[in-house]
Order: sequence, then structure tokens, then C-alpha cells
Amino acid sequence: MKSWTKQQLKEVWKERSVYKPGEVLTNELLFAVETSLNLSLPTLYKQLMKIQNGGELSVPIYPSEELPYVIHYLQEIELEKGVGLSKVFIEEFHLPNELILITGDLFSWLAFDYRLNLDEPRVVFFYEEDGVWQEIEVAETFEQFIGLFIQYEES
Repeated sequence: MKSWTKQQLKEVWKERSVYKPGEVLTNELLFAVETSLNLSLPTLYKQLMKIQNGGELSVPIYPSEELPYVIHYLQEIELEKGVGLSKVFIEEFHLPNELILITGDLFSWLAFDYRLNLDEPRVVFFYEEDGVWQEIEVAETFEQFIGLFIQYEES
């Protein structure tokens, strides 16, 4: 895994966000959420969320050129909202169990997908079309996803 600086990771977040970040992400809260979800979040994602626990992205992500969806923010990591509610929404909307939802609006979701690899999930986008969930791989890893925002520079 590449080593990203704190400054580089700060560039992911929009400076003045409409979407308010969650409470400061502590190791205890992170442990509680991961235990509740029964999956480990990617290391780089946890580093990013400790800088700012959710919020508006500096650059909107378009999961597909053919679809009218735009991802503007990442949800906070908390037990009673945001990422912590993944299991509730997965069950309610009949999404695959091996997901962690990191943002969404009930009709579309950006998620970590652990179906192929429990150690390094893909980043996938789910959207509903004619009552059926469709999915698009946005990035093979969260690190690749971060590369959509900032360029890694070898030191």
C-alpha cells in the first residue's frame, strides 16, 4: 500500500461542506462500528475518516458516464447513522450481505464490496433500475478510489 500524507488525504474533502461531518472518529468508535458490521474497513479509508468523519468530496465522482448519478459526499462512521446503518439498509433494500454502504440515497449506494475479498474490498456503485439492483465497479480498491481525487507522488 502507498503511504499518503495527511495533507493529501485532506484534499479529498471540500473545504466548506454542505454535508456536515460526523463526530470525531476515535479508535473506540471505529472498533464498535467494525464489530457491529462484522467486517474491517480498509486502512486508508479509516485514515481518511479520522481526518474528517464524512462530508462533501472536493471532486464529485461519476460512477458511470452513461448514468445520471453523482456522488457528492461520504457518510460518517457512527453506530446510529451513516456507515453504522449499513446492515439495516442492506436488509431493507435486499442488497448483498457482504457490503458496507459508505454513501447513498435509498435508490443508489456507493459501497465496499467484500464478496470477492474480505481483506481488500472493491468500491462498487449500486443503483435501482426497473426494480432490480444493478452494480458498477468504481474502483478495485479504496486506494484506487482515492486516486480519483488526488495524485500520489513518489517520495
